Amino acid sequence: AASGKLLWRNDAWNRREGTTSTLSTNDDVVIGSVQWSALYANDARNGKLLWTRSDSGLRNRGASAAIHGNLIYIISEKAFFILDAQTGRTIVRKDLEYSVYVTSTPLLTDREIIFGTAQRGLVALDNQTLEELWNCEVGDALIYTAPYTRPVSATIETSPILAGNLVWVAASDGCIYGIDKRQGQIKWKHATGAPAFGSVAASGNALVATDFGGNVYLFHTSK
Repeated sequence: AASGKLLWRNDAWNRREGTTSTLSTNDDVVIGSVQWSALYANDARNGKLLWTRSDSGLRNRGASAAIHGNLIYIISEKAFFILDAQTGRTIVRKDLEYSVYVTSTPLLTDREIIFGTAQRGLVALDNQTLEELWNCEVGDALIYTAPYTRPVSATIETSPILAGNLVWVAASDGCIYGIDKRQGQIKWKHATGAPAFGSVAASGNALVATDFGGNVYLFHTSK
């Protein structure tokens, strides 16, 4: 960052078809992805390929991973996974009754694991038992981006964030939501008129969001 000097370059895998996911990293690993190919882990210090996973439904995925400690949390097809970051070993696979063919990175809180879905809006799992705590439905998508979906599809492609006691997320129905973290109830909602495919951002008591119509929104939230 200080000099711009190249430290390493990944030569073990290429982008091929590309991907909608972004890189995830901690001090030890960088997690990358290629749509229709695999999930990859490179050593963060030297770029050496550590492992590749293309089995168990991890190949067909557009979501980015969340890394907490040495664990990777990720959704793919119709399942939720917890993987070992160093080895790629599956620690937990939870099959879901709905599609998560979306680009939503799981949000981890003190109690919940929260992510968007293709047809059921926002879902929260208990981070100990992985049982569903709540499901917050949103409106029908204005554009059907998630594969194999059709009306009615309550799609959330974006990643939720936590600010205060509310989970903030933008949805494909053209609305931005503030959702109670414990109960999954909608506490605040703003309709933009265009679907949202970019995650919201919070800074202090300000919330920033964008929509597919090219608009940028700045909201002032209560402290």
